[in-house]
Amino acid sequence: MLQTGKKKLSTVRDVAELSLLSPATVSRVFDLKWEGKIKESTREKVIEAAKSLGYTPNAIARSLLTNRTNIVAVVVGVQVGYFYSDVFFKLLQRIQNSGKQVLVFSADPDKSVESIVSQVHQYRIDAMLIMANATSTYIENYFVEYGTPVILFDRVSHADGISYVGSDNFFGARMAADFLIENNLRSIAYISGDKNPSQALGRSECFIKQVKDRGGQIIEQIDGDFTYQCGYQTMQQLMKNKHLNAVFCADDTMAMGAMDAARANGLCVPADISIMGFDNNSVAGLLAYDLTTISHQLDLLLDTLIELLESVMANPHTERILLPMELKVRSSVKLA
Repeated sequence: MLQTGKKKLSTVRDVAELSLLSPATVSRVFDLKWEGKIKESTREKVIEAAKSLGYTPNAIARSLLTNRTNIVAVVVGVQVGYFYSDVFFKLLQRIQNSGKQVLVFSADPDKSVESIVSQVHQYRIDAMLIMANATSTYIENYFVEYGTPVILFDRVSHADGISYVGSDNFFGARMAADFLIENNLRSIAYISGDKNPSQALGRSECFIKQVKDRGGQIIEQIDGDFTYQCGYQTMQQLMKNKHLNAVFCADDTMAMGAMDAARANGLCVPADISIMGFDNNSVAGLLAYDLTTISHQLDLLLDTLIELLESVMANPHTERILLPMELKVRSSVKLA
């Protein structure tokens, strides 16, 4: 029986011999940290030799030399609503564009924090990013003692060794209250996110206090869970109150459910009732909803997150960044 031999993979030394350069120089050509620091003629020699040999850099071998794997663990939770789905895919793209690899770990409700920690420790990660919806248990505390850089996305922590990048939700909540009051919408119901406190980020206290400070009234507050069904069902309950003229929801997904419930019961948004959301997810601006909302500066958030990731990987330290939010005025709120 005729046997065919396997093609041998080329090495750095093979490329170095063909290009008449040192293995160290060849390695630097394929290292993003050296981009722009090597002569173009040298880079071209290495690329030409690599192409002719079919050489691709060996990430495992490089990690042994540098003691870095360039692997970033991203811990996510159950994707409730559109916002975190939007963030997740854009975040993965940015991490990969920065020359790093991503390992994704799902912190679903049926999985214990200890099992997630055990899974992550099977890999040599250089840093960990934890999404705000990952878990209500503070998983980040399990990793700080190992010296792994930990960054939270859109969740605040003052624990030692933990960095975060997020939007100033307190500022956003006050902005929402101001906008409603300034448009003479003073009898307000609030569908909070307090069933999921890891994602609520203090929006409730700031919003309620600002409404009261500005002379408005919270007619009713109902704790929600960031789902469309919650918004829809809660709105059916709220419509029994004839004094209500506005509903503020702690996220857009609940606000869209509330809008559909109001319309299904013969109300006109915003002529009969104004509805406002929070996050400015990818669906909020569609004509079917045209939802007035408080918006994250998402591109700035993600760019800042990647910059911080690079920084803490190069020089472990703690940094905490909150970025201002913006008001997106659309047609779901009746203007004065």
